[in-house]
Amino acid sequence: MKFDRLARIGLATSLGTVSCLSSAQEPFALDPLFRTVIDQHYVSSIAVLNNGDVLLSGAMRFPGETDDRGLARVDANGTLVPGFPFSYGGGKLTEWNGRYYVANGPGVRRLWSDGTLDTEFAMVGTPYLTPVQGGDYYVYPDGRILMSGAHYLNDSIRGFIGIYNL
Repeated sequence: MKFDRLARIGLATSLGTVSCLSSAQEPFALDPLFRTVIDQHYVSSIAVLNNGDVLLSGAMRFPGETDDRGLARVDANGTLVPGFPFSYGGGKLTEWNGRYYVANGPGVRRLWSDGTLDTEFAMVGTPYLTPVQGGDYYVYPDGRILMSGAHYLNDSIRGFIGIYNL
């Protein structure tokens, strides 16, 4: 009985606070025209492009496909953009100067919005760094990244050899 009374007082206080703070909030609206036809799995990150298309990162399978996509591009209605390649992806997307960083397994890759790799950024396959276990990442304004996880460094010139977490 006492808990029920306290719960109602707390709820009334919360609702009063919400109603005062939400006066300028837009009403909830669902766009019924946007629908994807993803058959299986999940979308973990999205990035809206200037033309209204949407990049999706995760593990997605569309009708007629037998393999998962790590990255997909859909138009403003949610339809898969024809010819978009099976590309690297799966994790967090971050836009930077018209390109997109995307977590991909233990590492991070940088792609163009058409799904092709930005060859100016080569973290994977360098002789100095071997990603072992991916974590989160942060993109600096100049395009450098700070990445967590577990990564093997082999930079004997600077004295960094072994597993590093950041």
